[in-house]
Amino acid sequence: MKVKGLALLLSALLVFPSLRVTAMDFTAPLYGGGTFKLSNFRGKVVVVMFASVYCGACRKHMPELASAWRSDPDLSSDRYVGLVAMISNYKDPDSMVEMDADFFRNLNPPSNWYLSPEPWDLVFRLGIRYTPTVVIIDPQGNVYAKVVGTDLNLQIRLIKEAARQKDVKVNLEVKSTYTGMETLIGGTVTGGKVSNLTLVFTSPSGEEREVDVPVSGGRFSLSTTFNEPGVWTVSVSVGGRTFSKKFLVKVAYYLALNGSESVIFREDDVISAQIFDIGQKLRLGGVSSLPQGRLVLLGGPQANKFVRELNQRLGITVLNKGGKGKIRVLDYTLNAEVEYGKLDYALVVAAGYEGRVVIAVQGLTRYGTFAASLMLHAGYLNELSYAVIRWADLDGDSSVSFDEIEVVRSGIYSFES
Repeated sequence: MKVKGLALLLSALLVFPSLRVTAMDFTAPLYGGGTFKLSNFRGKVVVVMFASVYCGACRKHMPELASAWRSDPDLSSDRYVGLVAMISNYKDPDSMVEMDADFFRNLNPPSNWYLSPEPWDLVFRLGIRYTPTVVIIDPQGNVYAKVVGTDLNLQIRLIKEAARQKDVKVNLEVKSTYTGMETLIGGTVTGGKVSNLTLVFTSPSGEEREVDVPVSGGRFSLSTTFNEPGVWTVSVSVGGRTFSKKFLVKVAYYLALNGSESVIFREDDVISAQIFDIGQKLRLGGVSSLPQGRLVLLGGPQANKFVRELNQRLGITVLNKGGKGKIRVLDYTLNAEVEYGKLDYALVVAAGYEGRVVIAVQGLTRYGTFAASLMLHAGYLNELSYAVIRWADLDGDSSVSFDEIEVVRSGIYSFES
């Protein structure tokens, strides 16, 4: 029957075995008083059977379903609960309560079945359009399947299949990551049929967010970002069991300018400093200590004492000895020939430094510093924490242009001194 006001029209068989929604709760009035509350039956399969006294297919099918249920020891066990939702008169539901009750009693219902007369809120909540419709809710509280029609064998099979969700195991795969970094969260599902999972992410401050992910071939994955540093938890509930994993989100500082930075440079790097139309520009000789706020430090460790101190704290090496250049950052080491005005390299790194955010732009010569400053100011490095830059004078004019610059190494990391 199709629900449309008072009219009910019998439908063809429709099956939605892959329908899963986020674990929910609902209530429905019970005949004789009281309330059926879904969350009171967590850990059990709840089968909601929508029928009408005016539905000929319901009058034939519901006794068959009740008989099959009674004769099956498994279905008769406390692993299952049935709720017969009679929906016979939307406009005057009170007039149908006793007729609904007679219909229910004539089924000789199993002992674990309940009657809810005229629960129209539940009709709208579950999107019911036809009778008979059987909605199967797994032990977790998710809609596992919705079967419209009178295929008894299919209904019984899906009901028992939903019960096996209690055997499902979820293996969550997640590694420590950095704030703002696109992070892959994934895992595997074994021991049962699951087409969708709801992952719950709990931040260090206790805020939660839910993300639905599809499961295909026993695997699932999603890409997301985290902005709050600290220990996060990802969890998922299936079949009445909860699987969770903790992971660390570290602070990552990025090579992105916001316009408030002060630029500190020595005289040789004044041309590089002029690239930045931000904040204030401070010549190195006039600065005895670093100001607060966001800073851009120009020049290598030999030219800029603040860069030298930063490198020492971070374990970074930037060195040019007689045309033999060396850059070492994390597990990466570059050894390269440097030719003044022809070939140069630079390291750009963002770090937390005594409560400040510092971006150090340090070339092996001033050409490398200039090339890296161009890339930084143009925003090409915004999503990185560090980058190693190579510049080669391709046109032989001893000037730096974008088409002569390339990034040879980059990444995201929590540089903190």
